[in-house]
Amino acid sequence: MGRMIGLTAIAVVVTAVCAGDIGVTLDDGRRVILHPDKTWEFASAAESRSTLPKDIQLNRLTATGMSKREEMMEAFAAAREEVIKRLSENLLSRLEGSDVDPGRVNECVGAEMEYVEPSKQFSEDGTVKVEVVLEKDNIESILECLR
Repeated sequence: MGRMIGLTAIAVVVTAVCAGDIGVTLDDGRRVILHPDKTWEFASAAESRSTLPKDIQLNRLTATGMSKREEMMEAFAAAREEVIKRLSENLLSRLEGSDVDPGRVNECVGAEMEYVEPSKQFSEDGTVKVEVVLEKDNIESILECLR
């Protein structure tokens, strides 16, 4: 009898998993729903994980980071990380009342930075200054990533 109940439970779980939709989060933060008929669609805003305000009006965010290292590329990477941190903090301060995870904001800003060309200044003493301006479309991409 015990074996029969165990097998029935496994059959129910397998059927439930195979019969229903599966939600998946992509590397860039967007959510998709995989359907049993092998189709998919982007998850709706109603299914989103965070409660971002719907009327966020941000046209531009700017941040600067500086770092000094023996190797210029290390200094650039450290300055870039500082920029991501500052942009994330700036954006989080404008998302008061939402339950968005600060680490997630950092990830989404970092992902968007791949599409933004920073302003770079290198000095002879090994100091690197990086400045990034995120325009409205960049900000919208980050917000979409957070939804």
